[in-house]
Amino acid sequence: MTETMFSLTSLSGGYGAESVVHDVSLEIRKGDFLGILGPNGSGKSTLLRLMSRVLKPAKGTILFCGKDLSQWPLGEFCRRTAFVPQEAPTAFPFTVGEMALMGRTPHLRGLSFEGHRDHAAVDKALALTDLLPLRNRRIDELSAGERQRAIVARALAQGPAVLLGDEPTSHLDIGHQVRILDLMKNLCRDEELTVVLVLHDLNMAAEYCDRIALMADGRIVKEGSPGEALTREAIETVYKTPVVVDKNPATGNPRVSLAPCRTASF
Repeated sequence: MTETMFSLTSLSGGYGAESVVHDVSLEIRKGDFLGILGPNGSGKSTLLRLMSRVLKPAKGTILFCGKDLSQWPLGEFCRRTAFVPQEAPTAFPFTVGEMALMGRTPHLRGLSFEGHRDHAAVDKALALTDLLPLRNRRIDELSAGERQRAIVARALAQGPAVLLGDEPTSHLDIGHQVRILDLMKNLCRDEELTVVLVLHDLNMAAEYCDRIALMADGRIVKEGSPGEALTREAIETVYKTPVVVDKNPATGNPRVSLAPCRTASF
């Protein structure tokens, strides 16, 4: 039986007294590629922050590998999970190699320095993200897409069992979007990496995600395979806009096209 990585039961939470996520129950298994989709303000990023321990639940439970999330020692949790934000920080002029090496921090003990294993993990991560030629370039000298790939490399260098990402491909051109998502998909298949991504591109999600959780107003409206979750009725209900859903002729997965309503008002 496949190991359950995250088990969310009747989960609610948000910021201070304001709950943004309401009564969410979800199970994420080892090797899953789960996409969390929904319009702006639907609670996607908040759900991810609850799962990554940035926020504490107001109600309900989150189990990680069968144990309450709050009971995990922080260092051990950080060795097992990596987080990819929407945008790479540029406040300090680290090089790409230094940025990737930060992913090894949870594995260091006390004041110890990085060793051969750490540098090998960084080399592998930079190669996987096509950044070896840029390893000595400063982060603030890179394009937005290159910076984002550096953040993905930092997460992969960490060697996590779970990769959480908040729109990690949002600043990438279509070629690098495909390469990064191909990479994550291959790691799911070959190394049983569990991937949970907040995404906006419905068609990318349909091609890469094994399962999709469609959110609106802080709740999961539809959850299942791309074919089960990305129906015309569900998408129109969640996004409040008319669409056409057919099949991608190359893959057979759902393909979502706009059917604009020119009289829409805000």
